[in-house]
Amino acid sequence: LCACPKAPCGWPFTCIPQHDTSVTVLTALPVVPARLDHMLLDGLEDADSRETKGQLMGQFANACASESHFSWQDQDDYAIDSTKRAQKAIHEGAFKWEIEPIAIAGRGRTDTRENDEQPLKAQLDKVPQWKPAFRQDGTVTAANANAISDGAAVSLLMRAPTAKEFGLTPAAKILGNASHAQKPRWFTTAPPRQCASS
Repeated sequence: LCACPKAPCGWPFTCIPQHDTSVTVLTALPVVPARLDHMLLDGLEDADSRETKGQLMGQFANACASESHFSWQDQDDYAIDSTKRAQKAIHEGAFKWEIEPIAIAGRGRTDTRENDEQPLKAQLDKVPQWKPAFRQDGTVTAANANAISDGAAVSLLMRAPTAKEFGLTPAAKILGNASHAQKPRWFTTAPPRQCASS
């Protein structure tokens, strides 16, 4: 339960993304009030593991690249090729069916967003010019790493009778699922292992 004075009990999301550490969740321990970046704390670094607590995802990406012998050039080439494919798909309207445009009001006008912004903003000629972001001798840069927005998406799930009731046509049917867990340091290699187990 959320003890935040700014939010009703059980609704702690008011404190995100600037997480208020004065919020006490199911604990009687005193907490010193401070402002922390909640996305960084819980999403972009290892918050739990004893041996790698506090290390960033980019540090783990460097470890994966080193272990798998992916060169800096390999990563830049992959980032450029991936972005070009995303740009082509956007221009051809390949994602239109799965993106719901949103209207953002502000400063006397309304702006409609209907495409993934990151690929369209990328300056591919500058990708090789970026320096390592997470360690001096690393190979992961801000240009060849995923953007912070790389996982932003929403899926609406419901039972078939509910879809029928609302006159909705399902885009897909879930036939099964799988999960996989391993040390946070090797999160980069988790997806293929999860796919292999499904």
